[in-house]
Parts: sequence; structure tokens; C-alpha cells
Amino acid sequence: MAKRKSNTSSLDEAIKSLLKAYRLNDKMVELDIVKGWPEIMGPVVAAKTISIKVNKKVLVVELNSSVLREELSYGKAQIVKNVNDFLQQDFLEDVRLK
Repeated sequence: MAKRKSNTSSLDEAIKSLLKAYRLNDKMVELDIVKGWPEIMGPVVAAKTISIKVNKKVLVVELNSSVLREELSYGKAQIVKNVNDFLQQDFLEDVRLK
């Protein structure tokens, strides 16, 4: 008896397809970054972070410390690398600190 070709996809593929169809990919990545922020940047930076948003592949981080903001401004490329490494994909292109 011949096997029928399955028309089903894996759950992972189906979820990715839905996220793409409803344009939710960036929002899911943003949630991953927010959730992983303490691991990505450490507890000190996480404690000084007010909000994190992603807008057109730019990470916008609002901090409550001007000293920390100034210090992190010198390491924007490293922040992009750390976040992309955490996500295991080249997603972010820049960081904006507020």
C-alpha cells in the first residue's frame, strides 16, 4: 500500500507562518528581548531600564540613569551584537538610548 503524502506542517512552521501572516514577528522578537534583557545586559543595566521597544529593527532603550546612558552609548555595536547573539539571528541594526 502506498503512503499518502502528508499535507501537514510542523507546529513550529505553522506558528511561524501565522506570525508572518499577521505581521507579529517583530512583536515576538521584542518580547524575547524584554524577557532576556537581564541575561543580555546584566542585572545592573536591567535594574536601570525603564522600557524597551523595537521600532524598525532599532532597539529603543529608556534608562533612568544619565551616567549609564552615556557609558552605554560608547558600546552600541556591542549591545546590537549581544542582542542578536541572544536571539540567534541578525535582527537588530541599531540601538537608541533615551
